[in-house]
Amino acid sequence: TENAMLLAEVGFSRGFDEYRENRDVLEADADGIDRTFSEALEWLEENPDTLFFLFVHTYEVHTPYRSAESVFDELPSLDGRGLTRRQKGRERLLRSYAAGVHYADRAVEKLFSDLDARGLLDDTIVVITSDHGEEFGEHGLFGHARSVWDPVLRVPLILWSGDRTIPAGTRIDEVVSLVDIAPTLLDLLGLDPLDGVSGQSLRPLLGGGQYDPRSVRYAEAEAASGPQVAARTTRYKWILDQSSSRISLFDVLSDPGETSELSNSGLESYGLGLIESYTRRGRVGVQGESDLGRLDARTRQKLEALGYVE
Repeated sequence: TENAMLLAEVGFSRGFDEYRENRDVLEADADGIDRTFSEALEWLEENPDTLFFLFVHTYEVHTPYRSAESVFDELPSLDGRGLTRRQKGRERLLRSYAAGVHYADRAVEKLFSDLDARGLLDDTIVVITSDHGEEFGEHGLFGHARSVWDPVLRVPLILWSGDRTIPAGTRIDEVVSLVDIAPTLLDLLGLDPLDGVSGQSLRPLLGGGQYDPRSVRYAEAEAASGPQVAARTTRYKWILDQSSSRISLFDVLSDPGETSELSNSGLESYGLGLIESYTRRGRVGVQGESDLGRLDARTRQKLEALGYVE
């Protein structure tokens, strides 16, 4: 891992036989992801013929956007003619973000090639995902820590298996969640499910089975106006502002930008019931500002650099 948020001392190392924290986000350099991925491969070489679960994490596609300068030469140049100062700033951020995506994509490609060269891909399942997306002015916001809008919630989720347990080229349109990853992997490996988890296995979708159309996914954030909770199905999304008790409803199929609220008292009541049921289960646990006072100065600096603390 590239530490910062994934510190061993706060519990992320639990369950691992070995846990390595690499670069410090405050001293980030352009080859961070290359070094992190190389160390993952070194670990595999040091542990041949071993069943493994390997977690490899990078901040390459994350603020403060520090990709190698050479990557920018491979992207279209920025044409700021006719743009306001704010628009130019947004375009520069988008370009920096794109550079991180581009560089990370190349690193993942090399990782696959190296795994293949070591004969590991034939019996390995690979998952590529992220914990959040990013806003670039949608709804007037930038970053990822202060809203439950879809630019933050929608993340890549790519599953690949060498033995074709996961059919190649399959694209799933139903809404799923990161909480589904662990149940899915256990199911694919023929292992017993975990007790007390919120997710469900996605294997029925991968094999042409039926996924529960009533499935609802939830998210939480500490927005500027106060705590927010979102409920999301494939078609509808509800956002409850807990400070004002106001609920907003969107049809995300016809309005993927979440720009036009729907007015439907029946659906609004239904969504409110979903969220109330979720909160009663004790899932809401947004960290408040008061909790941040217990952080040491170094950790606070890291969180500020990553955009989690102002």
